[in-house]
Amino acid sequence: SHEYASLLQRFADWEFVLETEVATMCHDLKHFEEPRYQYDARLDRIGYVIMDSFCYDVVYGYRTAFAYLKHSPRNVDESLRRALRLRLSCGQFSYANISPACILGVSGTLGALGEYEWRVMTNYGLERYSLLPSVYGPSNFRFLDQTGSNPITVACSVDEYHLAITNEVQQKVQQGRAVIVFFKDSEQLDEYLATSYCQTIRNRSLLRE
Repeated sequence: SHEYASLLQRFADWEFVLETEVATMCHDLKHFEEPRYQYDARLDRIGYVIMDSFCYDVVYGYRTAFAYLKHSPRNVDESLRRALRLRLSCGQFSYANISPACILGVSGTLGALGEYEWRVMTNYGLERYSLLPSVYGPSNFRFLDQTGSNPITVACSVDEYHLAITNEVQQKVQQGRAVIVFFKDSEQLDEYLATSYCQTIRNRSLLRE
């Protein structure tokens, strides 16, 4: 295009960089709706799901730029100018391989390391460790050795499957506990919502992701 030719003329020594970035743009254009994002029309911004909320400071390469082109009003120059720019990578490196004079760190899995993991740690010069008790006390997480219910239930039919879910939920609610039920997909969720078992669960909330 005329615009691309003008850009090459202006930055003739960086043609290989421009070619790489344009190829990345073409790829991101086909996938700009991945990962899922949310457009805030009031503040004209694009947000992505980080943990349990939307973060509006995250940028996914040129995918975010194409999302702005789809949603942002053309009369809002500030947002478009901020989004429509070349995003050149200045390099990547491992912090562990820069040979620092001292490495300090905190890990919650130090006590679970195996022989291979310990060898890797030693290769980076980490030789002194201290294990401190958790301020939260011992973990109450249980799975295969839990008591009061079955960790794994095998249902012979869809109806038994829905009944098992309901019984498990009601048992935990009677114990004064909160319950979260995850379904494989929206189809299985809708199937359960349509059953009479689901109607017996009070104070339920629904979240789709």
